[in-house]
Amino acid sequence: MFWMIVMLVLSYGDLAGSLTQAPISSVTKLSKSVRFKCTVDSKDTAVHWYQHREGQAPSRILYYDSSVIRDQGFGNRFKADKQNTVCTLIINDIVKEDAATYYCAYWDSTVFNRDRNA
Repeated sequence: MFWMIVMLVLSYGDLAGSLTQAPISSVTKLSKSVRFKCTVDSKDTAVHWYQHREGQAPSRILYYDSSVIRDQGFGNRFKADKQNTVCTLIINDIVKEDAATYYCAYWDSTVFNRDRNA
């Protein structure tokens, strides 16, 4: 049985830096693994990963700064790795409930620091 896992890109309009996500969608067998990559414009950027199930509010899964900080409710099946500007979300042992939209995002603090100095 196949379940579709879809991911999209979150950015903050013209204020955001560069963020690219791939693949756009993935169909994976139950109990297998899936990987989604998010490329940002700086290796020093913390990357956040979100899961959005239909009919529910999005939930942050984890974020990767210098290590993985996982949010409550998401077990060790959800992992992340970051190499330079590429952060990869890894979901192991896929279950039916993993069918969702997955987003990567990051906070560009330079935008807000620049506004404070104006």
